[in-house]
Amino acid sequence: MCRWIVLALCALLGACAQVGGLAPPPAALFDDAAFAPPERPVDPAAVFAVSPAMRAYLAERVAPEVRAHGLPRGLIDALYTNRQLNLAYDAESTRNAAETFDARAGNCLSLAILTGALARELGLEVRYQAITLDDSWGREGNLLMSVGHVNVSVGRDVGMARSAAFSPDWWTVDFLPEPQRRNQRTVPIEEARLVAMYLNNKAAEALAGGRTGEAYAWVRAAINADPAYDDAYNTLGVVYQRHGLPLAAERALRHTLARAPEHPHALGNLIPVLRQLGRPDEADAASARLAALRTRTPFAAFDRGRQAMAQGDYRLAKAQFERALGGSLGYHEFHFWLALAHLNLGETEPAITHLRQAEENSSTGRQRALYAAKLERLQGGAGAPALSGVR
Repeated sequence: MCRWIVLALCALLGACAQVGGLAPPPAALFDDAAFAPPERPVDPAAVFAVSPAMRAYLAERVAPEVRAHGLPRGLIDALYTNRQLNLAYDAESTRNAAETFDARAGNCLSLAILTGALARELGLEVRYQAITLDDSWGREGNLLMSVGHVNVSVGRDVGMARSAAFSPDWWTVDFLPEPQRRNQRTVPIEEARLVAMYLNNKAAEALAGGRTGEAYAWVRAAINADPAYDDAYNTLGVVYQRHGLPLAAERALRHTLARAPEHPHALGNLIPVLRQLGRPDEADAASARLAALRTRTPFAAFDRGRQAMAQGDYRLAKAQFERALGGSLGYHEFHFWLALAHLNLGETEPAITHLRQAEENSSTGRQRALYAAKLERLQGGAGAPALSGVR
């Protein structure tokens, strides 16, 4: 799953309004003295920076495609259609343009950034769209993440003569598999918002690795890049909480809620902060307010399924995993555990089906290789042990 992150018990990206003429963020939200400076300074200018290797690729590989097909089709063909660059989707980490080019892989945000950087180098216009997917979730350790998506369009300015949406001079690149595109809500975003999303993703990835100081530097830069990006303030609150600064966490989360009163992730993150501060009545009120805003996340059913598996109640586990899948747009881990429940019930064919779906919906090369190996063993008759221990 291609993703931005909105930290639900932390999550990162969010569908957004456009940027322009914004007031700077309140200085009182930041506590730089509480964190050691990161080993490598955060440089937002590096997000779209074009490396010498990228310029060489444009000259040597893209130029012939452009001569044959024109702009922007020549660029898209060179990057994706003809597979010359062999770009692969991989959600293991968020990369800037040069890193994505060197790795030949990235998540949807990274691939959009690379495409935009190369298109801009060729003098093309670039448009970005944030796409919100209903009830789509992921998890990194004990961080629960609401998952979103971005795509990119490149083309020439066609002026007022026709709608760009129907112009052959505009090409849209979307890295999300077709089955995952249902229930989309698309919002045009400016480049500043995309930069903030990148920086916010980096903050969440650092936070998932327990590097709160690094996470603080990334999220501070995200807020500076786009002070209207509410999800970054939510991330800032989680960074403070994980760093043992509950009062600062409360300030950041309440600032998020002042800007977006129905921000469910900020409200959910505020609840444990209030309990930590010894204010259970306020925490209970926030819990009731959150319950009125949304239902439980799919991971509640997933965790119940895991408990049922541990107790040997495979039919209950199967029902809970099916319920989790109903609200997750095919999260790979849910498919895997449903396969395991089927297998323990002697239902081999459904187990193979869901393990195959786990492989198809996985977001990193490491996950895909793991599921492929398990699937091969299961189809070869190795049985239940082939699935044990996969996350």
